[in-house]
Order: sequence, then structure tokens, then C-alpha cells
Amino acid sequence: MEEPFTVSCQVVRRNPDIVYFRNLLSKEECDHLIERMGPHFARSTTFSGGNDPRRTSSSVFTNQLSHDPVVEKVSKRCAVLCGYPVSHVEPPQVVRYFSGEMYVEHWDNYEPEQLSYRLSGQRDYTFFIYLKEPTPGQTGGETLFPKLQLPVRPERGMAVFWRNINIPDRTDANHDDILHQAVAPQGWTKYGMNLWIRSKPWIG
Repeated sequence: MEEPFTVSCQVVRRNPDIVYFRNLLSKEECDHLIERMGPHFARSTTFSGGNDPRRTSSSVFTNQLSHDPVVEKVSKRCAVLCGYPVSHVEPPQVVRYFSGEMYVEHWDNYEPEQLSYRLSGQRDYTFFIYLKEPTPGQTGGETLFPKLQLPVRPERGMAVFWRNINIPDRTDANHDDILHQAVAPQGWTKYGMNLWIRSKPWIG
């Protein structure tokens, strides 16, 4: 039986909007995703393609595997929370950071000339969901917004949510202050899920 849980919402900032959704996933759902995706991780890539020393984690896009009911439920929850149809949800990406692995400062939005932008529009919103949290004595693993001086400490089942685009109806105008990075965990393995909401139905 699924463990009961209640989602709570905390608005951390406005313009740019940053929101915490605590208990978006249950412990069982987090554990399921870690176990389900575990055998399929490969070195993460960036927009430029291939291995990049600026991003040293491993990851897997969930659409590379057979249908998973937890992924489907999470996608629906996130679509409802930001008022988009579930067809606009890009297949989530589960990521793993071993101790010392990181992702340097970056934005999530596409440039208009990129193929995925032309097919499915912009990544309007990002959810990053923490599937694991550090125990006492373990450090790092934050999502850091350096321009806002905002570190987000991992809490299992919590999502940090933000808008990537600054100007409504301008899908090429990224929100400069939403620059963020994945701080390396120290002494533990961080698991999370990237889930992006596109401006058009996702087709590739």
C-alpha cells in the first residue's frame, strides 16, 4: 500500500518565481524510481552533446524504458501544478551524483535554433525533485542559484520549481537570474529527477 502524503507549497521568491513543493513524491515513489532506473544510468550530456567535464553526473531519460506508472503519476501532478496539459511534459530525466560529482552553472532553456525547440517549443518551467536526502554528517548536494544567493538543500520527495523564461509570449527570453548549479554531494549519492514543462506538446 502506498504511504499517504500531503503536498505543501512554499513560495520562496517572486520574479523570478521559485517554489518548493514538499512531499510531491512519497518515500515509496522515490525508492521505486531509484531502483527502477539504477541499471540504466549513463554519463550525463549537455546541450553540446557528449561527455562534458562541466557535468559529471549520470542520468537516464524515462522514455528510454518501458512504461512506468510512477513516472506517469509524477508527470500528471507536475502538469496540474503549473496548469499545463500533460502532453507538454517532457519525459523526465532521473539523475545520479556520486560523491564529488557536479553540474556547473547553467540555464535549462533552449535557443530558438535548436532542433528540440523547433519541435516542442521552449522549456517554460523546471521541476527538480529530490529522490534522496543527506543524513547527519553528509554535506553538499544543494541546487544553488548563485545570482539569488539561494541554496536549496535536498529533501526527499520535495521539488524546487522555477520559471525559465522572463517575458510572457517570448519563448527565447531566458530569465538570467535563474542561473543554477548542482553542488557536489560529499560522502553520499544524490538522486533526483528533472522534469520540464514545454510551451508546446512534446514530440522530441
